[in-house]
Amino acid sequence: MYNHLKSFFSKHCLFYESQYGFRKQRSTKHTLLDIVNKIQSNLDEGMFSCGVFIDFPKAFYTINHSTLLHKLSHYGIRGIVNNCFSSYLSNRVQTTQVGSHVSIKESTLCSIPQGSVVGPLLFLISVNDIYMASDKLTFYSLLKSLKTIVNCELL
Repeated sequence: MYNHLKSFFSKHCLFYESQYGFRKQRSTKHTLLDIVNKIQSNLDEGMFSCGVFIDFPKAFYTINHSTLLHKLSHYGIRGIVNNCFSSYLSNRVQTTQVGSHVSIKESTLCSIPQGSVVGPLLFLISVNDIYMASDKLTFYSLLKSLKTIVNCELL
């Protein structure tokens, strides 16, 4: 599923251009170069730049299943394949253990399973449209471990 989903997004150029996390041939260096180039360009044009860096702790836990499935459908992942992702995300339970005490099982409506191969890709898809939040800002997204850093430059 990972390979097919990644291939589909790459083939149709669906990933936001300034999305650097978990993408082949993209790194923190590329992010920094892109940001520095944007700042330099703004300076050359007599404009100011302002960077805002946001860290989303436990970001994988914040992804709502129905929102993610809707986004997959929006990007063209429909029918049986969308149903497979729905099955993968649905009816998951979690518990907490402290010492020998284990809590009761609780259903989860949010969270991408950690440690899965497809997890980071699903997270990228869920934040792929963040750049649409403003037409006055430029967004750069970089995932390092489970943290997302978004740099927004005021144009």
